[in-house]
Amino acid sequence: MRLRFYTLLLCLTFFIFTAAGLATIQDHFIGYEKDYSSDVCSLFQNVTIHEGDLTIEDNATYLIENCQFNLTGKLIIKDKAEVIIRNAKLISNWNTSEVPKMHASMHRTEHIIVENQAKLTVLNSELIFSAPYPWQTEYHGLLLYDHVTANITKSKVTHSVNGKGDYIYAYNDSRLWTKDVTMSTYKPEDGFYDYPKSGLVTFDRSEVEVQNSTFDYIFIGGNCSVSFYNLNAERCEMTRDSSRVNIINSTILKLAILSSDCNVWVTDATVELVRIPGNSNVWLHNSSVKKIYVGEKAKVWIVWDWPLFGQVTVPYAWTPYIAPAIVVALTVTSITVIYLFFLRRRKGRAEITEEVNHWLTRKEEL
Repeated sequence: MRLRFYTLLLCLTFFIFTAAGLATIQDHFIGYEKDYSSDVCSLFQNVTIHEGDLTIEDNATYLIENCQFNLTGKLIIKDKAEVIIRNAKLISNWNTSEVPKMHASMHRTEHIIVENQAKLTVLNSELIFSAPYPWQTEYHGLLLYDHVTANITKSKVTHSVNGKGDYIYAYNDSRLWTKDVTMSTYKPEDGFYDYPKSGLVTFDRSEVEVQNSTFDYIFIGGNCSVSFYNLNAERCEMTRDSSRVNIINSTILKLAILSSDCNVWVTDATVELVRIPGNSNVWLHNSSVKKIYVGEKAKVWIVWDWPLFGQVTVPYAWTPYIAPAIVVALTVTSITVIYLFFLRRRKGRAEITEEVNHWLTRKEEL
């Protein structure tokens, strides 16, 4: 009798927690929203104008603060120098005569160049990259190269007046941190292609951390370590091998893991479309995915946090069988509970009848 009681208790516990775990599996898409607000003041009484390139080098420190800084050239930071842009608006606008012809084929114009162990800090500011020439295929942006460090916080990078869009390009062991940054022109009603693209590109062993920020696109190259927290992005692509990527509490329309040997964790995120044609490892942890395309060599796991059981990890290939298996398990558990309940009840009635007969027998004997 005691064995049956504990069996009944175990079945009830399994039934309750399995149902609770099943309730945590959600498949809904959260609306794609972006914040275009900026705390940066649009008008400054203090306006500074610098003609030509501004080069900061040799361990020097340069401060741009509480002003609008108009630069008709590039800002170059190198050789362990540091530039701090705080509560300011930096406008970099190249003169047509100063633009090398080679840029027409490179499709890229660097307005800020940080190289050779230099450092850039941007706090509560706005960066505007523009050019007067009508090359609509040009990208305008910020280049981080060769063991440099950049910290961009509570700031905004606006789309270019002319050109295809803005970017932050980090490679060759660079370190980049962004928090509360808006670098996007995306609006759902405009579609996906009829507007300038702005985003982040990282390659070659760089380390990037993004918090509470918005980008149009993100490209991740080889052997990088990247973490996204509360990211809003239209598109995120991993195009080279051996990167480590964490996407946490974020919303991404299109996630394409095209490279090989990447390790990607997607946690508490919402993704409309995921493509994994290569042989990367991907964990989808408590995340909502509307559509997914998995190649033959890709390894994808679905991870859920279930009460009592903790993290439950199953291969993505098993997902068509999970719901039927849970239904069968709940059915078997229900039948077992009902059977044990009635068996216990019947056993109890038999015991009562036996005790009554025994009492009557003793009464007759007396």
